Amino acid sequence: MSFHLVNTALDAIENGYLPDAAIRYGIRRLLKQRLQLESRGTCEEQQERFE
Repeated sequence: MSFHLVNTALDAIENGYLPDAAIRYGIRRLLKQRLQLESRGTCEEQQERFE
């Protein structure tokens, strides 16, 4: 994602142009991705990522 696109999106969010539901949807999507990445591999591999 380009820096300009991120800045434009953040400006829209901060100025209230995006509804809260859209923001919450995006947050949930990012959290789901993060949880999927964190749960990959064996227990030992997961533990190594946090050390």
